[in-house]
Amino acid sequence: MAQRGGPQREGDTPSIRLHDLQLDYVRAQFSGSDREALETIHAAVRLSSHVIERDPRQFASQMLGRLLSDRSPRVQKLMRSVAKYRATPWLKPKTASLIAPGGPLVRVLAGHSGWVRAVAVTPDGKRPVSASADETLKVWDLESGKVLRTFAGHGSDVFAVAVTPDGKRAVSASSDDTLKVWDLASGRELQTLAGHTKGVIEVAVTADGKRAVSASWDKTLNMWDLASGKRLGTKELRTLPTETEWFQGLPVAVTADGKRAVLSSGDGTLKVWDPGSGEELQTLAGHSEWVSWLAMTMDGKRAVSASYDKTLKVWDLDGGKELQTLAGHSDRVNWVAVTADGKRAVSASDDKTLKVWDLASGKVIAAFTADDPLLSCATGADGRVIVAGDASGRVHFLSLVLKGESR
Repeated sequence: MAQRGGPQREGDTPSIRLHDLQLDYVRAQFSGSDREALETIHAAVRLSSHVIERDPRQFASQMLGRLLSDRSPRVQKLMRSVAKYRATPWLKPKTASLIAPGGPLVRVLAGHSGWVRAVAVTPDGKRPVSASADETLKVWDLESGKVLRTFAGHGSDVFAVAVTPDGKRAVSASSDDTLKVWDLASGRELQTLAGHTKGVIEVAVTADGKRAVSASWDKTLNMWDLASGKRLGTKELRTLPTETEWFQGLPVAVTADGKRAVLSSGDGTLKVWDPGSGEELQTLAGHSEWVSWLAMTMDGKRAVSASYDKTLKVWDLDGGKELQTLAGHSDRVNWVAVTADGKRAVSASDDKTLKVWDLASGKVIAAFTADDPLLSCATGADGRVIVAGDASGRVHFLSLVLKGESR
């Protein structure tokens, strides 16, 4: 059972990070003249830091697994040295079986003990917030890979999290029937939003950061004032599944002005609502299975939906028309995020891949393959920082570099 009651500060006690000691060993093997090779080794250690810190004896197997195929003479010299590791027993890779440095994956963040059901990123792209089935949320520092804070206050799975546009607060939704508002700087719980009678499994925040819209297994859509914690309105929804039929989430997205909300209805269609009046404005039909997640462009004109039918769709909200079908995943698509400029979408799938899509052409422009199904994803404001949560409780930090760009 997760610890409850308040935020836990992590990393407050000065300590020597185990992989820093490994890097001292690496530096000792170089004269300093081959900067590129040294940076390659550093990147490999960073990729393996979540394993090495837990068990330093895996340094040798991790380095061989990532760098055996690197053809740099200096790197190969180090690999020959690493291969002489004498600890017993250990697994000595014969081929490069792990993700090599130089690709989109920068770091793996390990710390949750349950599924990472949702992730969000602060606007500066430096602090992801992850929500987990272990009943906690974690705030991470992407540069160091450290957990800055753990929020332990919910009494059940945390299904969703949204960060306010100013990057100062996070709003979490839980199957304990509540939402919570957190101060990201101090770690304080600012508000508990109570009013749903069943689990709350999605939350979206308006562009001004003043209101939130939540969706629940009690088949209601609620709007909240984040300063006072008061419920501003509620709308009963008729066509939603029960919690026994759907356990992962109930996606909702809200326009920047808060005047339109798009919600998955449970039958493969999307419903567009006016949260203020409760009026249903449109029905968007096209998916053949459950719509698992939704994202909206900043101008509120387009929505992108992810579905268990293995596709994503791009919608024109003004005209109620389908603009694109994005096909390429081989299993259900669990999540989608849209970059701030509205040009690209990122999708996470049970096929263990993360795909980056160009929304104008409908083509995949980048892809990443993980070891486990990917359940959630988010992007920073510039669209280059991407984080994805998986079914093993890990968060993957990736950096998107397109052709002709430098990292």
